[in-house]
Amino acid sequence: MSHVAMGGQVVTIFQGEYHVSDTPGAIINTLLGSCIAVCLHEPTRRIGGMNHFLLPEGQPSAAPDVKQGAYAMEILINEMVKRGALRSKLTAKVFGAGRITQRFSYVSEANIAFVRSFLRAEDIPCLSESVGGDSARRIRFEPYSGDARQMLVPKGDAKEDIRPARPVPPPANAVELF
Repeated sequence: MSHVAMGGQVVTIFQGEYHVSDTPGAIINTLLGSCIAVCLHEPTRRIGGMNHFLLPEGQPSAAPDVKQGAYAMEILINEMVKRGALRSKLTAKVFGAGRITQRFSYVSEANIAFVRSFLRAEDIPCLSESVGGDSARRIRFEPYSGDARQMLVPKGDAKEDIRPARPVPPPANAVELF
């Protein structure tokens, strides 16, 4: 899901969402557990965006879903390019994939491997990353400048802030099969 930000507006994204802005003062926030957030920035056009995805990829027979890394990355890149970003100038900062519970540690590891592989394959330099560990993270990204900050969240404090994903409408040019 994409939102429109005005100067100084703070937009919070949740699992399966993304946001792109070129507005000075706009801020994108998210809270991560085992999920990944990728902050992309294009410095010459001063456009940035963040996504928040749950799993690297879905089942081969499943429809594309923004909760899946491969689709979430393509949607974010495409939206930035539509707004004027030069794909060849994109840089990334990556956060998340905390092992919040041992039961799902494989998700964290798969997310880290996926995002590193994706960025390498797409020739998008990763300027910094903070992944793994056992803490949740609050991420604050300024898309205009490309600045990103994280705050580690002590165990147990993140639960009240995690909301279920909002339904994401299909892209306007999507075909729905019955």
